Amino acid sequence: MQSEQILDLLRLFSYSSSIFDSDDIVRGWFSCEIPALSGSRPVDLLDTFQGRAMVRDVLGRIKRGEFS
Repeated sequence: MQSEQILDLLRLFSYSSSIFDSDDIVRGWFSCEIPALSGSRPVDLLDTFQGRAMVRDVLGRIKRGEFS
């Protein structure tokens, strides 16, 4: 079970790296309060599947250029 969570986290970080240009930007984004996450920091949502899904959804919107 825990290995699935770790793999999901790794996939999420890999996905975010494919969207942003640098690891520094990725680290910064995960540490910032994100309005699309109701002001939550992505790093604070990573401990649950639902939280990771929310972060993944926002990253997908960024990738597609949807910023509303």
